[in-house]
Amino acid sequence: MTEETRNKHSIELMQRNEWEILRLFSGLGEENNKRIIKLYAANIDHTPTERILYSLLEWGGGGNFRNYINYKHDEWGSGSNWQIDDNKVFEVIKDPVLVMGELHQKVIHLDFKPENLIYVTKNEETILKAIDFGGAKIFGINDQRRLYHSVNIQNQLCIFSQNSPLSTKAYRSPEHRNLLCRQHNICPVHEQCPENNTLCREHQKTCHKNTYYLLSIKSDIWAIGAILIQIAMGDLLAKEANGDIAILNEDNQREVNT
Repeated sequence: MTEETRNKHSIELMQRNEWEILRLFSGLGEENNKRIIKLYAANIDHTPTERILYSLLEWGGGGNFRNYINYKHDEWGSGSNWQIDDNKVFEVIKDPVLVMGELHQKVIHLDFKPENLIYVTKNEETILKAIDFGGAKIFGINDQRRLYHSVNIQNQLCIFSQNSPLSTKAYRSPEHRNLLCRQHNICPVHEQCPENNTLCREHQKTCHKNTYYLLSIKSDIWAIGAILIQIAMGDLLAKEANGDIAILNEDNQREVNT
């Protein structure tokens, strides 16, 4: 591969799910597919599992969104010289929001984070694009092999998933931990599950064939909130100032002072 070709394309290992999602967005046309990384070709292993061996992707050589956040933090200064206001924060978060809007036409990403947003330059225009769809869920899928299917709840498309979503702790929404049961509104063992906002182990074991996670675009919106904190505070683990800002751990839970 020549240097010129390397600057235009990226060869990646890819899961079948990611390949199908990129192919899905490719069918929307250029106007509706500006902010999703482009798939040019894929090599498929035609076995029963139909693994994707290699794929040819659009080259994203402009760094990722975390790099850009760090650059803006350096620009804004530090300590008493930290210069930031709402307009600066909103200007930085604008592009990820536009990416998310395009994603939600067809999928929930479920691992939306700065490292999965990269800059692509084409014809002297630089655009932020989403990558890494291995754990994403497609709306309108009702295939038991995927262990998830779409439902419409109060005019909002949602996903029933038998498996816990693959995601990064710091950006993980409560939906990712809230295991629900189709069979019981109350725990058949304890009447009320002792664990917070999810099924207890005994309930899970008793009803394992009827448990699911209810996922929606709110999971990605939660991640945008975490990114917003990262932009405004300089870190996800926000420092407490006069008791006004909670210190959070990697699970987005308030730290307990000892």
